[in-house]
Formats: sequence, C-alpha cells, structure tokens
Amino acid sequence: MSRAKNIVEWLKKEGAWGYFAVHPMKYFDAVDYFEKMLKDERVLIIDNDGKIVGIATYSVCNDFNPFYKKTDWDYLPHDPKGKFLYIEKIYSIDYNKRIRQLIELLTRDKYPQLRETMWHKYASWGDRLVRRKFKPDYKRRFSHV
Repeated sequence: MSRAKNIVEWLKKEGAWGYFAVHPMKYFDAVDYFEKMLKDERVLIIDNDGKIVGIATYSVCNDFNPFYKKTDWDYLPHDPKGKFLYIEKIYSIDYNKRIRQLIELLTRDKYPQLRETMWHKYASWGDRLVRRKFKPDYKRRFSHV
C-alpha cells in the first residue's frame, strides 16, 4: 500500500474524517492529492511516542488566495521561496496550539525565510483567516522538542 493510501486509511480509521462515508469517490482524489504532496515533501506526520496523532499539509507562498480558493483535493505547486506558510489541511486527534507551533518549527527549519503562518478556521457561521507572525526566538522556545 502506498504512503498516500496509508494516510487516507489512517484518517478513516481514527475517525478524524467521516467525509469518505458520504463521498466514497473522493477517496481516490485524496490519495492522489497526498501522493503529490508527499512527492513535494509538504506533508507532516505528527506523532506522540511513535503513534500518529495528526497529519498536516502545507504550502509556502506569497499569496494564499489560490490555495484557499481551490477545491479540497486539488493540488497546486507552491513557491519554496515564499514568505508565508499556508496550512492547507490539518487532521488531528487533539489539535492545539502546541501542534501548530510544532508545524511552524518543522517548516521553519526547511524554509528559514518564512515570516507568517496562515490557515482558515472553519465554523458553522463561516470561516475566517487566521494569521500568526513567526517569533524571532522560535527555536529557543522549542529546544526540548
């Protein structure tokens, strides 16, 4: 089984996403999306003591709009020299500030020019863009990670 299929199977198994029960044909779109994102090294697997607790995909860009406006499983190339980290998808058993900070830390090592993180927070009353600037002392705060 491919790594992308393993990711999608984990999402189904953990109940992190009931979407495939409603849209079974989207399963293949999701596998294709994750295969492309894995090839680009834009997937982060978040684990705790060897057990997967979350999966995130991201893009580096100078303009987040194309990523925000695309459909769920469309793949778009990113700009590795961009200044913004746009978290496209995050599925986590226990999403919290610490996980977001860990995502920022891991991507900042690979893309040191990043200045800001963005993601959309969805709710029943609509969605909103959330923006967080990187702190200059970021690595020092996570020296124990």
